[in-house]
Amino acid sequence: ELRDMVVTALAHEGPISLHYPRDPGEGLADRDGEPLQIGRGEVLRSGGDLLLVGFGPIVQRLLQVADAMQRDHALAATVVNARWAKPLDERLITAQAVGRRLVVTAEESAAMGGFGDGVLDALNRADVRVPLLKVALAEGFVHHGAVDELRRQQRIDADGIAEQIRDALGLEATAAPAERSEPPSESAA
Repeated sequence: ELRDMVVTALAHEGPISLHYPRDPGEGLADRDGEPLQIGRGEVLRSGGDLLLVGFGPIVQRLLQVADAMQRDHALAATVVNARWAKPLDERLITAQAVGRRLVVTAEESAAMGGFGDGVLDALNRADVRVPLLKVALAEGFVHHGAVDELRRQQRIDADGIAEQIRDALGLEATAAPAERSEPPSESAA
């Protein structure tokens, strides 16, 4: 998808910003990129209980979380690849949010003023009243390290996201997630 984003950026007349991962990409296709429609997301999986929304590399983890929620709690999740933080595909997201037990936004950035806040604003404008869980980086400095370890510490890996959803819904864990170490304190820098 990053290849498609680069093609889209080159074809777009005006400024554009790309969020790209530090780690190796997943699902690399051996093909030329194709332009995407700016501001349009896509539904990757449909289910009636939960709505999981993200953009970028975290979307692959949301698909894993959807599998875990179905397997462990019989909760079916719709997964939306928003593709764009701005402009947000408000029509798609608000339509998918109606009637869900929980809407989960996931991002690899700070929660305050981030993607989750944009989704919350869109839901409020559309008068869609559903519980919302924003999964994002904890406030504070994130130290350098292996990407997988940092995601685990910040609870934005698949296990951490699933754990936060279970907490929000008051569900018991079916298997103990790997022990999580606390991120180093800010004074350790």
